[in-house]
Amino acid sequence: MKIRAFGAAVLLAFAALLLPVGCKTPQITPPLGPPLQQWQIRESTGMPAAPTMTGLSTWYLDIPSAPSSVNYVTQATGTALVGETLTVTFNVVATNAAYGLADTTTYGPAQIHLFLQRGGDNMTGVGEMQYYRWWCGTGVYILPAASSQTVTISCPLTYTSWTSVYGAQSSTEFQAALTNLQWVGFTFGGGNGWGHGVYMQSGSARFYLQSMTLQ
Repeated sequence: MKIRAFGAAVLLAFAALLLPVGCKTPQITPPLGPPLQQWQIRESTGMPAAPTMTGLSTWYLDIPSAPSSVNYVTQATGTALVGETLTVTFNVVATNAAYGLADTTTYGPAQIHLFLQRGGDNMTGVGEMQYYRWWCGTGVYILPAASSQTVTISCPLTYTSWTSVYGAQSSTEFQAALTNLQWVGFTFGGGNGWGHGVYMQSGSARFYLQSMTLQ
């Protein structure tokens, strides 16, 4: 047994020598903690509790017709988020799609934003809770009337790229959210009210997640 263990160690050391200089460990997709099955559809109306799985690392959801809506789509993670850039790759297959906004106080167009949420949020946005949910202002995608193209949106994990519930930015509060993270993913909404929900007025749109990575 000792001889075999020694031989295995030698082989591993030799294999390490063959790796190119500067070679990075391949990213796991998605790399953010629990299995992909931990994705949930939250704060929505008339939607299933989770997307429909299509493979080990892919799923889809159909944007519903009124009075239903899709709002938050997030993956649970019980670990601090450490990295430089959060990236999501997806495909929206849309045919003659016209979108409505579930919150009539919001304005168009219907869109998707990258999203982070600190643990312990009571969803009121009152007091310190205004700093428990964060949206990326540049990690945004306008939902199309017709499309089948693959799209990638990303956002650096720097506080200047993210805004909280009422549009505020804070280095201290954003870092606290990253350190005590509970959910990561994206939300559906309008030009304001980024997580207030989207539905189909006519046509159809199916959202396919391909990957979510942190590098």
